[in-house]
Amino acid sequence: MIRFLTLLAAILGLAACTPQRAHEEALAENERLRAELEEARAPLAGLESEAPSLGEVILQGTQTRVLESAINGQKYKVKLPRGYGGNDARYPVLYVTDAETNFGGVSYIVQRLIKDGLIPEILVVGVAYDVDYDDFYRLRSRDLGSSST
Repeated sequence: MIRFLTLLAAILGLAACTPQRAHEEALAENERLRAELEEARAPLAGLESEAPSLGEVILQGTQTRVLESAINGQKYKVKLPRGYGGNDARYPVLYVTDAETNFGGVSYIVQRLIKDGLIPEILVVGVAYDVDYDDFYRLRSRDLGSSST
């Protein structure tokens, strides 16, 4: 029995050490990869300021304005059709959720549909959030959820 308990203790001791060793090895590998990545980035450091910004989408013949809500303080990007503001015309509105990725593509499709006469001129409002992951979903729930009133 003592022999069995000694063997069991040895096995349990090895099993307890193995995850710790694997964890330490993984941390060492992460550090090695982090150093390798920094070394690879070094030649590119000065190029970032020279690269054109890819964040702004410009659509010919349109205006894009940013409006801030007086109710929730959120800023919304609005694509205005040609000639907007020159008359008292009323326009349908298309709200684009997740506009940080969808606004440019949806605005382009809208522009093509208008040009081809398939839809009337419309306002395109982009709902986007320039925040971290947790705040993104909190704000998205606020704007896309049902009203509490």
